[in-house]
Amino acid sequence: MEKEEFQIKLKIPEFVKILDETVRTEVLKETEKRIKPNVEKEFYMAAKEVISEKLEILETPKEFSKEQKPSPPKKTKHCPKCGKEIDTDAKFCRFCGAKL
Repeated sequence: MEKEEFQIKLKIPEFVKILDETVRTEVLKETEKRIKPNVEKEFYMAAKEVISEKLEILETPKEFSKEQKPSPPKKTKHCPKCGKEIDTDAKFCRFCGAKL
């Protein structure tokens, strides 16, 4: 199975551009090594949050019939790890996955 990748274009600072090609390549490799884990973590968290929000939108009925009344709003609390609002009966945070 081929691994899919997500690429981000970043503007290279002028002081890096003027370096010798060998040094510039070394600087870019080291920079990538340092920021890649953080970018991957942020991408993962953002993707989970966006998907969660989209699912919530899809699950919310747009109209109620006369016989069907909306259920009372669920009580919520905040995740101790990420601070997002979650249901009080949740076992895990739907945004960051933290065990509650």
